[in-house]
Amino acid sequence: MFFEVAATLDDNAWFFPKHAIIWEAMNQLTNDSIAIDNVTLSEHLLQTKSSTQAHALEYVGGPVYFTQLLADNIGASRNYKAYVDIINEGHRRRCMLIASDELRRDATDYDADINESVNQSYSVLDKLSDKNRTFTTIGDGLKAHLDIAEQARANPIAMGIPSGISDLDKMIDGFHKRRVYLIGARTHHGKTALLMTVALHAARQGLRVGIFNTADGNKQDVISRIIGIAANVNSHDILMGRCDAAQYSRYVDATRKVEKYPIYIESEMGMTLPELLVKARNMKYRYGLDIICIDYAQEIGIDTSHPKAPSTRVDQLRYIATAISKLAGGEMLNLPILLAAQLNRGAEGRSPIISDIKGSGAFEQTADVIIMPYREDFSLENMVLKVGKNRVTGRTGTVEAMINKVSTKISDSLW
Repeated sequence: MFFEVAATLDDNAWFFPKHAIIWEAMNQLTNDSIAIDNVTLSEHLLQTKSSTQAHALEYVGGPVYFTQLLADNIGASRNYKAYVDIINEGHRRRCMLIASDELRRDATDYDADINESVNQSYSVLDKLSDKNRTFTTIGDGLKAHLDIAEQARANPIAMGIPSGISDLDKMIDGFHKRRVYLIGARTHHGKTALLMTVALHAARQGLRVGIFNTADGNKQDVISRIIGIAANVNSHDILMGRCDAAQYSRYVDATRKVEKYPIYIESEMGMTLPELLVKARNMKYRYGLDIICIDYAQEIGIDTSHPKAPSTRVDQLRYIATAISKLAGGEMLNLPILLAAQLNRGAEGRSPIISDIKGSGAFEQTADVIIMPYREDFSLENMVLKVGKNRVTGRTGTVEAMINKVSTKISDSLW
């Protein structure tokens, strides 16, 4: 019975400190393969130091208290599952009260970082909804497994969200939940083009897409890129009046279609990490996002005035990479995140490698898949998508593709 209770009971759920100490002692005895009874429990606590008494046994009330507990709960073991639920529920309610008290305190403390306070509250709520302590038998999981197999038969190219580039989907199996996909490239090599191509392709299928533009903070730039890809025109030329009637007609038709797509945009230059985390969660809560695209990592800001803020840029990038990885895998979001990143200048003029990514140590460790677009000749539309890391399928290598020089849409190669 102990193992059944331990599998579902939160170790921090106890209200009375002495009950937490007794529970910890029972855990330790079990780990040491020692049977749990009054004698072994008393002996273990007798050898455990206490901050207020000579030893933990005295603090919890001694063997007399164990006897009292047993006497008060004779025959109650058959209802243990209901009792565990009561204890866990009480723990969750106390955590919610603590989180609300901290929010109330920070709301009146004008020196506190409000976004960090909100993120800490989100973290508490994420943990409260954590289902990792629930185990699934193979029988229980078979139906979901067969559903996945049926989906794979219907769409053998991509198990996750398709990119719209078939050879890339064959290599990475689409974009999967709880994964971070780092898109690293030098300027004009196609990192933003790839993000916008994927975003538009997903939205056309009815998937809900969140786009965060930290690069220049211009929302119209994001909209312009998406419309240009959808209409197969150079949207900048359209906005400058340099187009013919046919191009303008395609542009207008595309805007009518795109306005109905579930794409949600947040643009802010120098958006700080806490702001990004809060806005991503809010966007997910309001619209139920399926995928997030962030352009780009090195332009995410850090509040350096905060006492816990990392001081060096290397540590800041590591902090950003870790936070985004946790964001993708959190219970609240549970979706793929595409994160664009700039490469060092040393990558100019040659095929990129992972170490070219600015802050490569942090991003290489936390990213599940790293894709590096590269164009050898800007006068041509040929390009490659180099998959340098792939935790999902293990497959790495280069994918031949093409980029439309007019619209910047990336698609399958015509080679």
